[in-house]
Amino acid sequence: MRMQVFTGYDHFSNKKPDIKGEQLARSTKGICKTVAQRELGSEELARLAVLEAEGTRFTDEIGGLCERVATRMLAGITNTTNASMVRGLIAHAAHTNDGGEILRIVNGLALKGTLQ
Repeated sequence: MRMQVFTGYDHFSNKKPDIKGEQLARSTKGICKTVAQRELGSEELARLAVLEAEGTRFTDEIGGLCERVATRMLAGITNTTNASMVRGLIAHAAHTNDGGEILRIVNGLALKGTLQ
């Protein structure tokens, strides 16, 4: 019979905790939140909100506004594995000229720093 040695890492495993990965996830979340909060005050996002409230969708004006908002968001959010989903959603919403989706993404990130 082998003697079990408690290493103090966690209850279920003797593997060391992934501190670097956890710190990277927290820093990515903070960056996303900061970039989105800064974008909340922009004129483009305010105009998108007005057009969305009016029911206007998928026009050239909305496409231009989406592109400007997405460009600033993508420039601020670093290209890491943790942020790849957020970056992909922003790029897709801008590509499809979906102003409502851009609004939902920015508002969600500004509140929580993540969309999950």
